[in-house]
Amino acid sequence: MKVFDYYDEKNAKDYVWYNSDNLYYSEAIENNDGTINLKIIFKQGATYLYYKVSKIDYLAVKNNDSNGVAFSTFINKKIGDKPKYLYKRIDDTSIAEIDDLRKKLEEYAFCEQEKQINTEQPNTNRENEVINQKDVYTSSSRNECLIRFDKDEYRIVVELNGKEISKTHCADKERFMQMAFFITPIISNLGGIVNFDEK
Repeated sequence: MKVFDYYDEKNAKDYVWYNSDNLYYSEAIENNDGTINLKIIFKQGATYLYYKVSKIDYLAVKNNDSNGVAFSTFINKKIGDKPKYLYKRIDDTSIAEIDDLRKKLEEYAFCEQEKQINTEQPNTNRENEVINQKDVYTSSSRNECLIRFDKDEYRIVVELNGKEISKTHCADKERFMQMAFFITPIISNLGGIVNFDEK
């Protein structure tokens, strides 16, 4: 399943990390003809480029609960005796470098969310609320910003005025805690309170 993705609008590039038996990461770059060139990195770093992949096939892989099976079904398959898409193997990729990229994009995504939250107009003047829930970090502020830190799944969900604007799965508990503390000043700047419940 997909655990984190980030879309770079300026460069029309989609970065995706997976929790899959074989797929680890994909990087999709849009072509002028509506297709994409797709870089696939497997868990041991083996890297392949697939050319002119249809967006429908790409999204079928990206959004499938079983990304590896979907990849074999929609992209890495043959039609007759020829591959569905032209591809080539390129130099292996360092998994550590890909992990560093993910950390940078996670932090950048939260900074962008902070900007969005700061520019959003409040819908109500109700009092601040602190929602206490077992095994969940929660917070809300005057403009109804809610951030849930789910420790069991290392998941961070950001809602703004009742609408989910981001969901991030962290790779491990250490990364989860880093992101949890990273988000605290954002809520503080909005006049909200972050409650950490580690029961």
